[in-house]
Amino acid sequence: MSLDFQDMLMNEVDTLKLAYPIRAGALDVEDSIALNSIAGGKTIKSYYDGTEQKALNYEFSIKTKDQKKAIDSLNAISLHLEAAKHLPSGNSSYDFDGIKTTNESFFCRRRRKRVLFLSLDYSSNHYSLLILGGK
Repeated sequence: MSLDFQDMLMNEVDTLKLAYPIRAGALDVEDSIALNSIAGGKTIKSYYDGTEQKALNYEFSIKTKDQKKAIDSLNAISLHLEAAKHLPSGNSSYDFDGIKTTNESFFCRRRRKRVLFLSLDYSSNHYSLLILGGK
């Protein structure tokens, strides 16, 4: 069984009906929002039954020419996720334990054609089932 947290997180943010489409992985050629896991995740505690409490880091990135829409979108994502009490797994691979913003939205870079890149970082705590071996 694979951890479906990133998929569930993306689906949750997609309910906000933001100005840009959301995708996992790389940003699109057009204006878009991308969700990626980023370095710095860690196991907080391991249990004898194979369950682990983890803190995993994720980043929402936006590519756009409209800075105000980008900032409004990242703020909406931030407020919505920080208030989230439940984010259930679709395949029972984790139990949600909350999300916190680790950085406020920030400017990343600008391309020549006035394309802006902004990002927002999160840390998520949850319990995941560790599957060893299996048939």
